[in-house]
Amino acid sequence: MKAPALHSPLKKLTLFALAAIMVAIVAATAHAQAPSQLSLADILIGLRSKKVELPDRNKILTEAVLSRGITFALTPEIEKELESTGADSGLVNAIRKKNLIVKTSATTNPPVEQKPVATPVQDFAFFMKRAESGVVKGDMDAALVDFGKAIELKPNHASAYTNRGSAHYEKAEFDRAIATSPRPLSSTRN
Repeated sequence: MKAPALHSPLKKLTLFALAAIMVAIVAATAHAQAPSQLSLADILIGLRSKKVELPDRNKILTEAVLSRGITFALTPEIEKELESTGADSGLVNAIRKKNLIVKTSATTNPPVEQKPVATPVQDFAFFMKRAESGVVKGDMDAALVDFGKAIELKPNHASAYTNRGSAHYEKAEFDRAIATSPRPLSSTRN
């Protein structure tokens, strides 16, 4: 009697499938053990999430920053952006703590070629466009922050005030909608 062939096509396919499953299990286990660090975008998206209240978002993000770390360096501009998006002092302090670890480890390792980081030009048009995008998405809180920044840059631009008033109106904040004009509205016309 002839011995069965050890390398039949079916056995090869079975061995290949078994190897692929084992590789997937090992990769999933390694990934589960080493969660990735948080980027600035991860944190900003988390702060803008509407699934839980802002204090809970801050607590969750603070714990995540402390356990996973961050991928960015904290600058005064980034800190200001985080605070305007709703980050509390606990979250900012956790980021600051992890920022020191990032800086310390960067100074002990040999220098690596750093690619320049493109930062968006934050001008009036930038904030207006981002605010209008927030309105379209239904995120009036973010839109109001950005309309406010646009007004700071161009305090005489009427459409920024009008749009900010409309965002307050959408939130049923009628008194604030009226109060957003650059000067009080008069009930009488001359």
